[in-house]
Amino acid sequence: MIYICSMVHCVIKLSLSQDVIASTALGFLWYMLITYCIFIRVCYFLGKFSWQKAIKTLLKNAGEDGISLKRLRKKVTSEYLAEGSKNELSMDECTALFTRKLTGYRKAKVVNERVFYVKK
Repeated sequence: MIYICSMVHCVIKLSLSQDVIASTALGFLWYMLITYCIFIRVCYFLGKFSWQKAIKTLLKNAGEDGISLKRLRKKVTSEYLAEGSKNELSMDECTALFTRKLTGYRKAKVVNERVFYVKK
């Protein structure tokens, strides 16, 4: 079985045996197509940083008591900068972006400089 991945995240399942692919000239084309699709998929995910995923994991690990806003900001922004995304932002721009992402995330609730995870 061969699985071909595309950028739209759909998977096409082809039933071709390895012998048929290896013995024909088409085998090389199949190999190149699969390699190219996997490369595009990896490159697509390398440039993305999921702010909500980072915030969610830290809030879930904090438990019922929540986490201080300052500590959450520090951890998430350091994760963002450590990932080496395409945008080179200063620390001030990064904290402003964090604030915007936190206010847009509905499952995070800020009360008295502490952030809690809201389960729905």
